[in-house]
Formats: sequence, structure tokens, C-alpha cells
Amino acid sequence: MRKLKRYKNPFGSNNGSGASITRKVMKHSVLLFSFTAVLLSGTSSALAEGEGSAYLAAPPLLTVPVRPDVLIVPVKISGRQYHFLLDTGISTTLIDNALAKQLTEPLPDEQVPALHRSTLAVGVYTEEGPLPRHVFKFWQPLAMALGDAVIPASVPWLGADLSSIAQVTGIRVDGVLGMDIFRQFAWQVDNQQQQLTLWQQAPGTLDYPVCVPYRDSYDSGPQLMLDYHDLPVPMTVNTGVDYSYIGDELIKVSRERPQSAVLTGINQPMLGLNGQEVSDGYSLAGLSFNLMPLGKLLARENKHGAFGLGMNFLARFDRYLFLPEKMLFCYQEQNFTRDEPAPQRVLAVRYYQQRIELFSNPSPALARFGLQNGDVLLEVNGNKVMPERIYHLRNALADTPAGELKLKIERRGKMKTITI
Repeated sequence: MRKLKRYKNPFGSNNGSGASITRKVMKHSVLLFSFTAVLLSGTSSALAEGEGSAYLAAPPLLTVPVRPDVLIVPVKISGRQYHFLLDTGISTTLIDNALAKQLTEPLPDEQVPALHRSTLAVGVYTEEGPLPRHVFKFWQPLAMALGDAVIPASVPWLGADLSSIAQVTGIRVDGVLGMDIFRQFAWQVDNQQQQLTLWQQAPGTLDYPVCVPYRDSYDSGPQLMLDYHDLPVPMTVNTGVDYSYIGDELIKVSRERPQSAVLTGINQPMLGLNGQEVSDGYSLAGLSFNLMPLGKLLARENKHGAFGLGMNFLARFDRYLFLPEKMLFCYQEQNFTRDEPAPQRVLAVRYYQQRIELFSNPSPALARFGLQNGDVLLEVNGNKVMPERIYHLRNALADTPAGELKLKIERRGKMKTITI
């Protein structure tokens, strides 16, 4: 049996990072210019050659299937496996309060070491802004394992109500792996094979044609440098959200360039740990990454001024690799530049009480389709609605041409078929 590796406990660590809170993208500091110069310097073949074949041969800790919109990592606690969301948009790892209550005991604040209380006082950063203290509870910790890597029970667990994540993803989420865990491993996602691979140490990068550096700090996840019409824009990679997001500052700048940021005309309700927000959706053109134009990227307005790249950005790569040890992002792509179609409509849905239902849609918008919030979706175009396929459901609801979307719903115990 292989010897288990031991790692730092993430809960309460002051190495965490989350999404940017407010970025002043128009201030061209020397650091930004020097970073951009490195970013555009091409491949990092010398780094790859220096890795050597030993890293390429190192076995992964985990290889698991993943969806296009969410990265779920199996985590073992007390011999049982749980589902944790990999979220580079949050600084600190969390566990669901309901699960923590089953596994362990609450920890009174006065018994929490001062270091961890002060860390929490600084704030748990997310793309929604810092989360307030009342959102969290402390719990007696237990050891966790990602494959053979054991994270010891050395500091208190930080718990929160994660039910909103289940409503978005359509699956039970028992915890969130934040930046404190992310920094300890190497992560590869193969979009073509729909697989996530996790390594204890960075594998060789010889088979990746391009590697670029990223920035990292306490209040930010991996931050890549993009260009917006030749203006440098640092954007945080956030694996915890489907769509990318932009702050008001970029929206204002885009108004000087017609067709750069076009309103989709649809408000998008978003569920998060801070509750629900409604923001405008945009079809954003003019962005490029490492001299590659993105085409049109769907993004939503972030009311806290944050700039982030969601899973719809990462889906443009055939495969990609994060090497936190070296702060490198490596990738392979063949169809990076593409126009994401603006949705024809948005019918917001959530997974709630073991069913998929319409929720938080403007009533007049639903009324013209003969729908109501609370309607349970049973079938779409003859296909049974499955919670684990909620991502594909949202795409079908948004992109199916008018007159071709056939919904079978249940409303107060009665079945009904509606064509939109």
C-alpha cells in the first residue's frame, strides 16, 4: 500500500484567495506591463524540458469525470466519499453545515484559535464580495483525503449552508475546495474527455504547446491577463461559476465602442452564498488572451466591480493545466476563438426539493409563454428532465429557436404541455 501524503489543513488558512473585489483596469502599473510582456512571450518550452520524464511518470491522485459547467472532486472523510466543488473564486475551503452536524461537533468561537478568528475577520473572499461572519460556523475538524493525499484535522472546519450550490448545479454539494486547497496540487481538465486529473506534484508540461504565468494573491484566485481593445485587463479564473463576469468600469469603457458589450436584454438571477442577485447579461466582444481573440463571450455584470472568467471561458480549451507551484497556466486549443450565441430567452431554473422548477423569473416574461414560477419541468422536447443535466437543460431553454421548444410541466398536481 502506498504511503499516504499529508498536507496542510485548509480551514482557516491565511493563504486563501477569492475573486477580485474591485479592479482598476485602467491604471497601467509597471507590474501590469511587465506581466503582460511575460504573458505574450510564447511557450515555456525551457520550463517543460526542465521538468524531466520523472514528473510525466508520476501517477495522479485522482482522475474523475466532470461536467462542462462544474468541477466536482471526490473527498473522503471517515471512510465515506463526498462531493466537493472546486471553486477558485473563494479563498477558503468550506463544508456544508448539514454534513458537519452529522460528522462532528460545533466549536464555540472562544475555543477557536486566535489566528483563525483573525483570518476570518479579514474575510472570506468570493466574487460576490466578502462573506459576512454570520454566514459561517466553526466545527471540530476531521481528516480529509483527496486520493492518497491526506489533509489532517489540525485547524477548525469552516461551515456554511451550501444548499444554494445544489440548486444551481442540480447535485448535492457537500463542500467547497477553495484556493487554500487549490494551491497545494496540480489540476488538469481535459474538456474533450470530460475528465479532471489531480496530481500531488506538477507533471511535466512537454505535451502542452503553451504555458503562461498567472498572478495570485490573498484576495484573488488565479489571475490571467487579457486585453480589451489593447487595454490590459486582469481577470480572475473562477471555476465556481458558469458564466464570466465584468465590472461596471469595463461596461462604461465598452460604451465608447459600439457592439463591444451588447446587452442581451435579459436579467440573470444568480444564487450564491450571499443569497440571490439579479444582474444584466452581456455579449462581450473585443477581448483577447495571449494574442488570441475570444470572439463573443457571454458575461454578466458583477455589482461588486469584479472581473472573472467562468467555466464558459475554460470550455474554449481542448485541455488545460494549472500548476500553482510555478503559477503557470498551460493549455492546448484548436477552436478558441468563437462567438457564444446570445440567448433567445432565459428561463431561470433551480434544483429544489428533488425537482427542477422555474424560479425568480419576471412574471410578465413567463406569462407570455403561459408559464409561472414554481412550475416543475418534467420533459423538454420529449427528453426527461434530469437534475444532473441541468446545464444542458439551461442551454436548451436558452437556445432552442422560437416555436421549437416543447415543455411538459406540472403545476399544482396537473400536467400541461406548452410550446414556446
